[in-house]
Amino acid sequence: MLYCKKIISLVLCLLMLCSFAFAANAVTQTLQELSVVLTVGTSSQTIRWTSIADEYFLFLPGDVSLEDAVLQVEASATVEADDKVIADGSSLSVLPVGQKTTLTCGGVSYDLTVLQSSAIPSLHIATESGSMEAVHASKDHKEPAQLTIFADDKVVLEKELEYIKGRGNSTWSLAKKPYNIKFDKKTDLFGMGKAKKWSLLANHVDRSLLRNHIALSLAQDVGIPYTSSHVYVDLYVNNEYYGNYCLTESVEIGETRVDIADLAGDTEDVNEGVELDELPWGGDHTADYTKQKPGTQKWVEIPNDPDDITGGYLLEFEMPSRYPFEISGFVTDRGQPIVIKEPECASEAQAKYIAALYQEFEDAVFSATGFNDKGKHYSEYIDMESFVRMYLFQEYVKNLDAGFTSFYICKDRNSDVFVAAPVWDFDHSLGKSYNAYGMNLATASGWWASVLYQSNEESINLYQSTILNALFRQDGFFESAKKMWQTEYSPLLTKEYTDNIYAFAETMADAVAMNCVYWNTYSTTDFAKCRTRALNYMSSTVIKFMKDRKAFMDDALTDDGVRVFFDPNGGTGAQFNTTALHLGENYTLPASKFTNEGMFFKEWNTKPDGTGKAYKEGSKMLLRSIGTTLYAQWTDQDPNELNDYNKPILKDMFATILELFRKVAAYLPYIHQF
Repeated sequence: MLYCKKIISLVLCLLMLCSFAFAANAVTQTLQELSVVLTVGTSSQTIRWTSIADEYFLFLPGDVSLEDAVLQVEASATVEADDKVIADGSSLSVLPVGQKTTLTCGGVSYDLTVLQSSAIPSLHIATESGSMEAVHASKDHKEPAQLTIFADDKVVLEKELEYIKGRGNSTWSLAKKPYNIKFDKKTDLFGMGKAKKWSLLANHVDRSLLRNHIALSLAQDVGIPYTSSHVYVDLYVNNEYYGNYCLTESVEIGETRVDIADLAGDTEDVNEGVELDELPWGGDHTADYTKQKPGTQKWVEIPNDPDDITGGYLLEFEMPSRYPFEISGFVTDRGQPIVIKEPECASEAQAKYIAALYQEFEDAVFSATGFNDKGKHYSEYIDMESFVRMYLFQEYVKNLDAGFTSFYICKDRNSDVFVAAPVWDFDHSLGKSYNAYGMNLATASGWWASVLYQSNEESINLYQSTILNALFRQDGFFESAKKMWQTEYSPLLTKEYTDNIYAFAETMADAVAMNCVYWNTYSTTDFAKCRTRALNYMSSTVIKFMKDRKAFMDDALTDDGVRVFFDPNGGTGAQFNTTALHLGENYTLPASKFTNEGMFFKEWNTKPDGTGKAYKEGSKMLLRSIGTTLYAQWTDQDPNELNDYNKPILKDMFATILELFRKVAAYLPYIHQF
């Protein structure tokens, strides 16, 4: 068992502070606090018990041995565990792991269950204030703290944190919070390399807790640059268990992170003594995202620029509603907000330089020919292999955010191209149920990253194609994607690959179950049920999705695979084909999902002006091209009035005939007189 050699003592202390409560002429002594003291070498950590409903739990790290542990009791009243008196120095056997024990103190009973995690590291944080209240009240609050990590039979780290603070966007609003931590000096954690900043991902919306692990591991396996390393830990804050977290490298420029030129550091060097984050802002810092103007930039009014401002840049595609909270960035002519993550405090020259370069790329990739007005092809602006690799990765895991938020590209100094890297944020992927644009991410079939639009919110870029959508429309990119899928991705994603993932889930099962008890993930505090349900979820949802998703992409990315796109052609809305199509198939055309105020959909056409081949909805189209775009055709006549029985000329004819019959009928009563 881990810790057996290094643990000087592992003491379970039942700290029983019996207080007096006066009621109905009676005095009752009650058990106020229960905690566990873990002592390793000269370091010790205390873990308090946790109250859930009418039960109490001790959530213990799994990387400890309990065989030689003893109980020490301090109480002014007799304490019993299942009718056995607990005396100072009693063995742990009176509180067996995994079983409910009834503790009695002064006539008051408590149901206590001791649970133990998987054999993974535990991370203990003690904040300066002794509370997380201020951190939870504001994501921007930074709280100094002390960090201790237990792993591998020893205390592997005891060090002060410059701060712990909140992180995330939608995840910050959840009960289980994600955090960022920062050291005052670069620190290596678990061999992941030295850095100051680290992230603790909560994975609260993910019942398996392992989607980020699977995605990050896959990204490394398929060769996506700068993929963050990660380790799973049990987190304890101020002696309280907080759950299981994924400790990972933060996305930032650095030798062990995104290893490109440090333009931020160079800018600080030429502005010595100036606090860049305290300088005034320039450009368009519109607070109302619905009024954010395309083609604008925002920056910090920095006095001096380095001689070379061509790199490095770390850019994040962002949702319009989140963009106003960022310091530096730009909005493209098509309305895509892009945050300059690094340098976070970009100068005016830096913001305008990188915005102009990206705009040239956007103009090219969104054009029908792939060329911009400078005569440059979109492929001249990007590292094509990295973008193809990134597209296939995002498509396979069916990531909710693919191409429009938490989506990164970077550009190094002395380089003319953007690289698609690194990857980030996969709690809504790999079969996680989520509905958008009428599609459910839990469905393994169907295109996603290649047809996704920038945002589903009312904003400046509603119904604009994402960058991955635009790339997928380019025939050359599509052909490269087919080749890479067939030669690299598909051969990797074997049954053995998914079996190894499930094996990892089994090693994590106790940690996941303990987390699920604490956070009520499966609406039960039964540890065994949580463990079983977590593994069943992994098998029936995540692993099944991976296998079925591979089958879809194997079918869709064959040599004869083709694409069909729909263009609103003056209308609005989002519509796309989500099925695997092949050359020579007869494709049944769907009804239009587009809208056009005051107009009615008439038919599809292969040319915007209607001079190409026309197709009625429900008709068949023979697929003869690798890519076909169908343009909606509009009319101001209601189609209900344009069918064979209600055309205007026929309506007049039928009205005339009806009137004639009415006149004849009026004379019928008199006909018998003749």
